[in-house]
Amino acid sequence: MPDEQPSDRGAWVVLGGVHLLNRTAPRRPDEPIVLVRVSPQEVCRPATTVIVRWNALGPCPVEALYPGGTRLGAARIDGGELFPDAIAGPALRGLVGTEAAPGLVPLCYLAEHPGGGYHAYAQIRFHPEDACFVRTTRDPVGHGPVEELRWFDPALTAHAESSTALNNHLRYFRKHFSGTELEFKYTLDPAPDIWSASMELLPGAASGENARSTLATLLYEIAEHGIIDLPTSRTKWDAGRPALPEQVRIPTAPPAKSSTPRQHVSWRPELNWAYGTRLTASQTEDLLACNRWFRDTHNQPARRAPLPLRERSHEIFRYEKRLDTLITGALFAPGRLTLEQLSTYREPPPLAHRRLGDGDTMLVVENSDTYATLHNLLKAAPGPIGYIAFGSGRAFEASVENIAELPGIHRIVYYGDLDAEGIAIPARASINGVQHGLPPIEPATGLYRLLLAREPNAGDIIASDRAHSLTAWLPEELREAAHVLLTKGQRIAQEATNRNELSLDPDWRW
Repeated sequence: MPDEQPSDRGAWVVLGGVHLLNRTAPRRPDEPIVLVRVSPQEVCRPATTVIVRWNALGPCPVEALYPGGTRLGAARIDGGELFPDAIAGPALRGLVGTEAAPGLVPLCYLAEHPGGGYHAYAQIRFHPEDACFVRTTRDPVGHGPVEELRWFDPALTAHAESSTALNNHLRYFRKHFSGTELEFKYTLDPAPDIWSASMELLPGAASGENARSTLATLLYEIAEHGIIDLPTSRTKWDAGRPALPEQVRIPTAPPAKSSTPRQHVSWRPELNWAYGTRLTASQTEDLLACNRWFRDTHNQPARRAPLPLRERSHEIFRYEKRLDTLITGALFAPGRLTLEQLSTYREPPPLAHRRLGDGDTMLVVENSDTYATLHNLLKAAPGPIGYIAFGSGRAFEASVENIAELPGIHRIVYYGDLDAEGIAIPARASINGVQHGLPPIEPATGLYRLLLAREPNAGDIIASDRAHSLTAWLPEELREAAHVLLTKGQRIAQEATNRNELSLDPDWRW
C-alpha cells in the first residue's frame, strides 16, 4: 500500500438520507447531499479504513447540494456540532431543512486521489463520538470537481455491491479487496468516566437510590474475575459511600505460559490457519469442536442452514453461551473463524409487546411500570393504538428492528423520560428503524405534554446547543419547555404520570 502522507488534497465526509445506504427508497431529485470539507483523515493513501472523530475536526466548511449539483446553501459548522447524540444538530437542520434532517447520516468519506478522481469509504459504524469508514472503491471514481457529484453514483454502486456485509445487524465487515483484511480495535480513553459508562450500560440499576452500591458491587465482582484492576491507592477513589474508583485498568492478557502439545490433527479447510498457529489447550479444544462440526456438516446444506448464535453454539459445544465468549477472542481474529463460516448470526433483542386492537399505530413505552399502566388504561378503548410495546431503555435502539415483522403498523409513537438519554433513545432508534423500512418514530405528544406539567427532579445540566439538538425530536409546542428543563439540570421521569394522573386526564389519549 502506498505510504504517501496526506497533504492538501481534498477530503470530505458526505452526508445524505439513510435510505441511500439501505436502499429502502429511491433517490429523490429534491433531497440534499451535504459535503463536509475536512482535513485528510487517512494515515496513508489509499487507506483501508478511516476513523473520523467529530470533536477533532474543528470548524468545517459545509455545502448542501441537490443531486444535479445545484447549490442549496453553505455554512461553517464545528465538527462536534454535526451529529450530537448521533442525530443531525441544529446547524445541519438549518442548512438542509427539517424534512431532510431526521434521516441525515454519514454516507461515506471521500478522498481526492492525486491522479484525479476520488476514493469512497463506506460508513460501517456511526456514533455520537465518531464514525468508521471502509474503502469500497478499488480505483478512483468520478473525475472532475467534487461539487459536480460525478463520483456519487459510482460510490453508491460500490456500496450496493457489498451491501449484505455493510448493512448487517452488527455492521461486521470482513470482506475486502484481495490481500487485505480488517480488524476492529476498541480503545478506552486514559481516564474513562466510570459513572457515565455505568449509567449508559445499566440505565435501570445505575439510576436508582442504590446506584452507588450497585456499581460498587459490580466493579468488585468484575475485578474478582480478573477482567479489570481496581486502584490500590486510596487517592484514586472518591469520597462517597461506598467509595468508587476514579478509573479502572483493563489488564493486558499475559502470553500463555505454555501451549498445548501439538496434536496431529487433520484440520478442515476452514481451519487451515490453525496449522501454523500457537494454540492453548482451551483453544485447541474449541477448535476441535468446530472441526467436528465442519466435518459432520460437509455436503449437508440443511445442517448448515443459518441459526441464531446461541442455537449454533449449543449444537457445536453443547453450551449455548460458548460462542458469546469466543467471538471477542483470538479464535475470531481476522483471517480465522467467522460467524459466516459457522452459519450463524446475532439476533436483535426481543421487543415485548401486546396487541390492543386493529389500529395501525404502535405505542412504545420506555419503562416497565408505565408500560403496564398504559396497557391497562388503553386495552378497553385503544383507539388507533394497535400495539403497545415495552422499550426497555436503550435496548429499543436495537429491538426496534422487530417491529418490521408485525403486520399493519404504519406509525410508531414513543413515550419516555424527559432527560437527555430518554429523548436520545427514540431519536437513535428511529435511525435504525428507518434503515429497516420502518416509519420515523414520533413523540407521544399528549403524554409528553402531561409529563412537562409535573414537578421536575434534579438531573444533569445539558449545554444549550446539545439541548436544542435533543429537543428537536419533540413536537414544536414542547421544545422550548423541554430545552429549559434540560439546561437547568432537571429531568422528569415518565413515572410522574402515574395511573391516577392518567385516569383523571383524558387529554393524552389519541
